[in-house]
Amino acid sequence: MFIALAFADTNRETAARFFAAAVLVCYEVKNMSPKELLYIEDALGHTQYLMTQCRAAASQLTDPALRGAAQRMVAEHQKLFASFYNLV
Repeated sequence: MFIALAFADTNRETAARFFAAAVLVCYEVKNMSPKELLYIEDALGHTQYLMTQCRAAASQLTDPALRGAAQRMVAEHQKLFASFYNLV
């Protein structure tokens, strides 16, 4: 249940923006505008927040399956963070 709370803290608009930003990872980005850079910065912040929440959940979970799931989410968010970071 704690894992669900990590995602429940963000509203739908924020989640939609976060996942829309993930689409940018699929394309090579050149000559970004200041607005685009702010958008990437926002996506990095959201990704970092989700990593923190998943780490906290993993450290508190006692069920090995749930702990593993939370740890896999941390790894996925780390990959996404690296992808966003490499855009700039």
